[in-house]
Amino acid sequence: MPISLLRPSTIMVLIATTACMIALSCSPRSSASRSREGTPLPAAALAIVREAEAGTFPRLDSLLIETDGNLRVELYRNGNTAQTARPVYSVTKTVTALLLGIAIDEGLIPGPEALLADLLPEAGASLDDPLKRGIRLEHLLTMTAGLGWDEDSTDYSDPSNPVRRLLAADDPIDVILARPMSDPPGARFVYNSGLSILISIIIERAAGIPFDEWARERLFIPMGISGWAWERLAGRANGGWGLSLKPADLVKLGRLVLNRGSWNGKILVPPEYVDAMTSVRSRPDGRLGYGYQIWLRPGKASSVYDPGALIIPVFVGWGGQYAYILREKKTIIVSTASDFGASAPGISPSIGALIDALTGS
Repeated sequence: MPISLLRPSTIMVLIATTACMIALSCSPRSSASRSREGTPLPAAALAIVREAEAGTFPRLDSLLIETDGNLRVELYRNGNTAQTARPVYSVTKTVTALLLGIAIDEGLIPGPEALLADLLPEAGASLDDPLKRGIRLEHLLTMTAGLGWDEDSTDYSDPSNPVRRLLAADDPIDVILARPMSDPPGARFVYNSGLSILISIIIERAAGIPFDEWARERLFIPMGISGWAWERLAGRANGGWGLSLKPADLVKLGRLVLNRGSWNGKILVPPEYVDAMTSVRSRPDGRLGYGYQIWLRPGKASSVYDPGALIIPVFVGWGGQYAYILREKKTIIVSTASDFGASAPGISPSIGALIDALTGS
């Protein structure tokens, strides 16, 4: 489910807990943490941390920072431990996109250019609109299918929210594709969790096994990811927001993207697909970019849209579930939190300044 990449409370997560890496001694209330020796952060980042140290962030559940494959910071709060698998919400979308890349590589799905009507022939009656017949897999991946959909204007608990209708549906395909077209395919980014669910159904249909079993065989077992769980939607694993993971396993997935689909020397996801996935494919707003089910933010704080500057892929999940991939520094920052509508000090500019300091921008 969508959430701003600059949510102030999440900024507090990243800033306050990064202090552990600097001080090498962090003892937050009700927490367990470990720090490893590493290169000290720049003075500019330290200054931001000093500012954050004056406050508190009670909703932080975990913070992990890995550089060059070495875990530098590992911190847990609020009863969470290294073994706590928790819902990561729309981080699921990015995992779904990785699993699609594997299916394409195995020849089960033609590629992003494939027409939805060919991939889901059983949806024929729902694709009677000529514009709908032009929807391609890439439009699902980039949230540009053109379907009239608004899950942002109302709370997810509101019965009018299309996500609520999905939860109650016997057949999600009908609910998603019954929506009228608001734009030609490819014309405009509209955040739509239903599109991610369609992708997971397409994978399941092509693979001939349940979607979560595909994930287990092709990704989780090879990467040593364990203790995961997948929420069901109409009897299927929910590819839009249903995955639960341990924070360290989210770090692993970030490392997989950082290494262009390679894990311990073995290619799990084709590098050219990961490159396409983490390139700007659509434009959500005046500052951020979107690839294949993954957000892209600038490497340097800016209010101006510059596709060339959108170099940091981010897994994003509702409530403060994040994995920032700082490719040039070979660094992954993962946070999990319980930041569901709660307010926090408004220090949004600080996250941009922190990333600037970490990347040397």
